Amino acid sequence: MNYKTQKYRPIDIEHIGKAVDNPFYTELKGLFYGPDAQTIAVPGFYAGGNKYTIRFSPTSIGMWTYTTESPLKELDGIQGTVECTAGNLQGGIVVDRNNQHHFCYEGGTPYFMMAYEADWLWAPGLGDTNITKIKEFIASIKDYGFNCVIVNSYAYDTPWAPGKTSDKDYGPPPARMWEGTKEVSNFDRFNLEYFLNFDRMMSHLMDEGVAIHLFIKVYNKSVNWPGKYTKQDDLLFKYLVSRYQAYPNIIWDYSKETYYELDKDYVKNRVDLIRSLDGYHRLITVHDDPLFYANKIHSRGLDFYTAQQHGDLYASAIIDQQAHNWPVLNSEFSYERGGPKDTEILPSTLCHTAEEVIAKTYEVVMAGAYPAYYYTCTAWDVFDYSYIPPGYKYIKIMVDFFTSIEWWRLKPHMELCDGNNTANRHGILRCLADPGREYVFYTTPKTRGIYHVENRKGMEMVWMNIQTGEKIKQEFPLPRYNVSPFTDAPSILHIRYSC
Repeated sequence: MNYKTQKYRPIDIEHIGKAVDNPFYTELKGLFYGPDAQTIAVPGFYAGGNKYTIRFSPTSIGMWTYTTESPLKELDGIQGTVECTAGNLQGGIVVDRNNQHHFCYEGGTPYFMMAYEADWLWAPGLGDTNITKIKEFIASIKDYGFNCVIVNSYAYDTPWAPGKTSDKDYGPPPARMWEGTKEVSNFDRFNLEYFLNFDRMMSHLMDEGVAIHLFIKVYNKSVNWPGKYTKQDDLLFKYLVSRYQAYPNIIWDYSKETYYELDKDYVKNRVDLIRSLDGYHRLITVHDDPLFYANKIHSRGLDFYTAQQHGDLYASAIIDQQAHNWPVLNSEFSYERGGPKDTEILPSTLCHTAEEVIAKTYEVVMAGAYPAYYYTCTAWDVFDYSYIPPGYKYIKIMVDFFTSIEWWRLKPHMELCDGNNTANRHGILRCLADPGREYVFYTTPKTRGIYHVENRKGMEMVWMNIQTGEKIKQEFPLPRYNVSPFTDAPSILHIRYSC
């Protein structure tokens, strides 16, 4: 059988076979041999009827050959080719080998991760083969700099918005992951319509250049999961990894709020299972489990740190980077509120203004880590994207700035600035720098800071208001004590030497 696709673009290689027992448990694997002598082993999955699929995406241009392995005779020993041509996809997201605290695409292009929590993103597409609402939502956030969505593979309901609180409340969802009911689930059989909808979402995200940070499990969304260490539990992980590993925009996460799982050996077992099945070696992380990360044996199978850290944002990110020498994502540290009143269910004490959110976001970024954005109207089962919150424009200003410079070369250098003096009291001053070449200072309004840089010719110095994007040139030389020209909002001072 002969196929043709573009580099990094998944293609479904389909075969027919009739299983004696439950087809979801039928083992199938494709061994793909590339033009550069590489081998990728990709597990297949049951796709309905008598159809089985191996979803494959080639990683280099040229002719690939493959052969199948399966205990089912009709699926074993099938051979074929996949012709790979050039395309417009950049490949999977990996840790930058030259800058271990940062990400890049497989081809080496730096990737500034700006994530957006949208746990129920798949739900508005159920029952709509055009996934209209999913496409509208992605269109509404993409131009503001968001290039990653954080999504649950499945969720049922939230305790703070139980049942149908409005027509935009998707918990309980219109369809379930498994056959059966929530109370009596058939964990041996999946609802294939659910996964076809998920496929459409995955393909659209890939085409739009948006990564998906996928929580395989979640503990506080009223899901009745298969029992731990059971064959049904294995089936869940195997099916998800087999079906979605070929998408270059996938990032695996064992679970949202992994700290709920007290059996850390089980979490490691699941991480190892994902790793053993994923022929592409996609990034793997676990969300917010300091105990798991602290155990070197448990965490050595992970690629980066995912935190849910609400305090000491700057210091905690630096500590987490240094503990393992890897990237850090603080995926949940503030909650922007606003817009449709019927979706504002969380208490006001848990929510923040857009100005508060962006200030916290800079605390993360100035530590050399990556942030995620959380808006109360789109983060969970109440999914109303009809209103554009003001925080979007602040995020865009930040992303546009950092992606206009070589941010991956900059590291935190608190010794290069001093904003901690009696005149400032509550002032904040942060520094990212490639010393001698480029500096980014972040300062709160009216903070009288000392900037330890060399005053010499060739200095290009520009202040930027983080809320408006307005820029003002700083004249040479830079005073020893300096205050931002913007008195109504935090700002950054960007310094680089042209010679």
